[in-house]
Amino acid sequence: MSLPTTLFAAALGAAVLSAAPAGAQVGPILSGRDQIREVWARNFAAGYDRLSVTQHRAETGSDRAALVMVWNATVSPQGQAPQQVTGRSLLYLVRVADGWLISADMWQPGR
Repeated sequence: MSLPTTLFAAALGAAVLSAAPAGAQVGPILSGRDQIREVWARNFAAGYDRLSVTQHRAETGSDRAALVMVWNATVSPQGQAPQQVTGRSLLYLVRVADGWLISADMWQPGR
């Protein structure tokens, strides 16, 4: 199975950039296109620059898939020094009539 790059990037970007600060226990829960669109608009306005995935592993079945990855993001707010954010994420996907749907998207700060 090949997961579309845009789905992967959109999901990971939303998770990375909407997440709570590293010391927080729980980040916000996003649901639906409108909330995800708002997060992306806010994140790009805040200086989102780059996202790279350094490790990934996928486990797939006929109707379910899990993707685990380690990533690094660079955020450069206007007038401030760039900030590096590293994390580990898990995407859980289910197959629906017209493709794949992200059922759960979880992340934690990386080391």
